[in-house]
Amino acid sequence: MLSRYDLTVNRKFHAFVLAKAQSLVCFLKPRTEVRGNSSRIPSSRINLSGSLHPGSLHPDHFSHGFNLYPGHFLCLFVPRFPRPEAGLVFGGYRQIYRRAERGLCEPARQREKITDPVAEDFLQKWNRKKFGVAQKKIILAIFNEMVRKKVRPYPDFFNYVNTLNIFINSHQPEKYFMPWNDILIRMITDKSNRQFAAFLDATTILFGENLVYKSSTTQWKLSKPVYRFSYDTVPAIEFQKSDLVCYANDDSLMIFGTKGVFYPLVSIWKGEEGLVNWKRAGEAPDKIFARLNRYEIQMWFSKFTADSVSFTHKKYFPSPVMGQYTDKILAGVTEEKASYPRFILTTK
Repeated sequence: MLSRYDLTVNRKFHAFVLAKAQSLVCFLKPRTEVRGNSSRIPSSRINLSGSLHPGSLHPDHFSHGFNLYPGHFLCLFVPRFPRPEAGLVFGGYRQIYRRAERGLCEPARQREKITDPVAEDFLQKWNRKKFGVAQKKIILAIFNEMVRKKVRPYPDFFNYVNTLNIFINSHQPEKYFMPWNDILIRMITDKSNRQFAAFLDATTILFGENLVYKSSTTQWKLSKPVYRFSYDTVPAIEFQKSDLVCYANDDSLMIFGTKGVFYPLVSIWKGEEGLVNWKRAGEAPDKIFARLNRYEIQMWFSKFTADSVSFTHKKYFPSPVMGQYTDKILAGVTEEKASYPRFILTTK
């Protein structure tokens, strides 16, 4: 993890970007100021590259109200002009010109309707102390690591900023913030950019829509998600007991009262317990049902199979029997023609 939390305030570069993309809200006021007791960071704390020295962003500055201005938002996408010894991806002024022109300026007209509100929302949250001191530090550390790893300004930087907004707007418990960002900085430091983006995408839909998984055809959702983040060799999200629903083809399947662990890099859910029934096939839920033990779902599919299931059919079996359960969503199937769920008896 980098220990420098610096913001670039190079006026020449901002002028260049303004000339190229005047409509971008984030390039309006290039200056760095610390408010609180009417103090400013002294000019002696700013080096020739326009970056703040590490000691200039002391926690006291945050506690007195360290503010970001619209001009700083560029610094969150290209945080600084690093000197060669800093070991970051930008070795010089010309490289940043090319990167900014290609990555930020050219798509501005097409993307400004999306990016501008997100940028404004983030800046307001930052300056209104929606993020605490420790939270601001880890956000800046992640930005710096994203620059070092050559993460794309759009969509990857944008997606992280957008997810920070969603975290606040959806009133996520504060206890989730640091574990989530701790995994993000481990991912951007130790894993590939693609894996970092995959984990970020998974948490974006989790915070915003209570979705465990989402694709163009399939969604898996928890009714009341309560969870915690964990990281061994890969990131995981451990969910407490809730109802898990799959939506696809204008239909749904449901597992009641289940819990499990989701692995976002491979989109696999490993579940425990749960109750399923044949209501979609027109059968009474209290007469025909099955209790799951351990099962696994590849969430890009709208189907799953579970072994060692305890099956109850009060008309045909005096007591529960063991077998295999399979459920699958098919398009345009009525109750009368339903072929799923299925149960295969494996005991005599």
